[in-house]
Amino acid sequence: LGDFLAGAFGPLAFLWLILGYHQQQEELQQNTDALNLQAKELRESVEQQKRMADLADEQLNAMKENQKVVEEREELKLFPKFQLHDLKPSVNTDDRYEYGILAVNTGARSQITKAKLSESSVIKIAEELGQISQGYTRRLSFSLEKLEVFFKHRVELDISGISESGRPYIQSFELVQKEDGGLYIAKSDMRLD
Repeated sequence: LGDFLAGAFGPLAFLWLILGYHQQQEELQQNTDALNLQAKELRESVEQQKRMADLADEQLNAMKENQKVVEEREELKLFPKFQLHDLKPSVNTDDRYEYGILAVNTGARSQITKAKLSESSVIKIAEELGQISQGYTRRLSFSLEKLEVFFKHRVELDISGISESGRPYIQSFELVQKEDGGLYIAKSDMRLD
């Protein structure tokens, strides 16, 4: 009877073993697919996190640049701002124009250390160099050679000093001589040393 049952149920047990093997193979394939899907999602998540980090870096850099611009604007408030007046010659000789330009400080108080003309190093300041508060003036005296009508002097006037914050500065003016000897300001800018 035992041999009969072993012979009858042997192929059934073998079939059961084959079906179990196939079922296990299908489950392994499903697990492999699930792991591959998780790996793909993880890669996409890493890419998205990287894009978010890059965007955060860009935002941080933009904020730093904005902060730098704001700080520079605030710092410029601590610097003087000169406006030039009386740009006509005060004395007109045969070969020279004499000027007595007024430099009016419309900005913060400052220590003027030097006023220089590109044409020559000779520039006289009527008052002593030193502190100049807002609304105060310094007379800058210099002379320029008379040129033929079709030639124009282009000279740089640099006013150097130290701001209230202790930073050195140079405010430059490009002055152009007109036919009547008067000057006009072609360009003006402030540089921090």
